[in-house]
Amino acid sequence: MNTTATSSNLLKYALLTDATASFFSAILMTAAAGPMANLFNLPEPLLFYGGLAFFPFVAFVAWIATRPEIPRGAAWAVVVLNAIYVVECIVAIEAGFLKANTMGNIFVVGQALIVAGLAVAEWRGLVAQRRTTLARA
Repeated sequence: MNTTATSSNLLKYALLTDATASFFSAILMTAAAGPMANLFNLPEPLLFYGGLAFFPFVAFVAWIATRPEIPRGAAWAVVVLNAIYVVECIVAIEAGFLKANTMGNIFVVGQALIVAGLAVAEWRGLVAQRRTTLARA
């Protein structure tokens, strides 16, 4: 069974976009955790350590995106991690775990929507790769 797939443009660019957006989020959240906490009424440690947690994710996604053959299992892991992130964001707001103000809710939901869009693009890229692989067989 083939566990890798030849890089498709959609999957490759979706992963690169994910890594880039996550990198800038990580920089912003770690460097400006204090001002963001005040602006969004979010816990400063959540922003700071959440931003720090993005760095290994960025390295993982960038590594996957730059392989000559994108490992399918690793790409699926990114899709699943993104889906988990989206659910966590929505649950954190809806369950009242975060007491963010309106701007904070917009920030969290906005991030969740962007991540959901990236997950869908990555999923579509994986499906397209699978179809291409099956068509060649």
